[in-house]
Amino acid sequence: MGNSKKSAPAGDLETRAFIRSLGLVEWGAALEAAKRLLIALEAPPVLPEALERLQKLIRYHGEAHATLVIRTIIESEGNELALTEPVISAVSQVMTRRPEWPDKGLVWIASFDRIPLLQLVDTMRGLEIFREESLGNYLAISLESRLARLFTEAPVPEAPRPAKIPLSEARIPAIMAKVALGRELAAIREQTPNNRKFGELVRGKYDLEAQVVSDLMRVARVYGDRADITSRLSWRALVMLSGSVLSAPTRRSLEKRVLSDERIGVAQIEEAAKAKPAIRAKAAAKRPAGRMRASAGERAAWREASKRPFNGFLELWSRGGSSKSETQTGARE
Repeated sequence: MGNSKKSAPAGDLETRAFIRSLGLVEWGAALEAAKRLLIALEAPPVLPEALERLQKLIRYHGEAHATLVIRTIIESEGNELALTEPVISAVSQVMTRRPEWPDKGLVWIASFDRIPLLQLVDTMRGLEIFREESLGNYLAISLESRLARLFTEAPVPEAPRPAKIPLSEARIPAIMAKVALGRELAAIREQTPNNRKFGELVRGKYDLEAQVVSDLMRVARVYGDRADITSRLSWRALVMLSGSVLSAPTRRSLEKRVLSDERIGVAQIEEAAKAKPAIRAKAAAKRPAGRMRASAGERAAWREASKRPFNGFLELWSRGGSSKSETQTGARE
């Protein structure tokens, strides 16, 4: 009986079974992995307690976690020699509690550039209120507080966008620039002896087509001093309104509509231009018969007579006179 071995308590067996189910790294393998990481990352020599802390990190959190802890410390500015046990423990705790911060990659490492880790540890030791084994815990609290201000800073409010200028106002500077260019072109034309020379000068200096030059000069001539018109119309509308397709009365009528703040555009100007032939036709229909133009036959006779000697003109003139008298007599009757 005295030689019989004591059986392990059931609780110990259950605990060991649970630990095995976690798939933790064996202590020996974790230690070798810690040494390998320090060499691979070209870390400075560490004290035994720091190596032991790295061994625990690898056992319980894996090599990836330990790798980021080491890189965070030695790759941040001013912390190359801060790979000590309290610092390793504190950085690991912050990473575990705030996993979204390490996910920021290089931003996470760069955030430690502002934190003098060794200086913080020395300050805590100098206060003589923390036990050595608890330095890592309290340092983690301090780091988390500092990093929270960095990672949860309120975004800088965007500068208010300037109010959008209506298109009707935004186009005014461009139109005024075209009017000024039209005046400049007109001044050049006045100083140029002929159109051919003028065309050469314009093509060489401005590289503009002839039609564009014509439009610029015409708008500048008609509306160069009419800001009340140019500020209310588009450039296409100004080109059409200043064109010869409109009669003077039609143009003045459209200008009055523009000044009364009626919305006048290309469509309205085209409509007014189409109405002009119809008005002329109505006016022609109201003319007296005696004022009608010569017939096609009479015009042909005049052209034929122009090719004959002078007597032919007299003959045609007498015919025309008699025809005209007859027409007027018929009209009176």
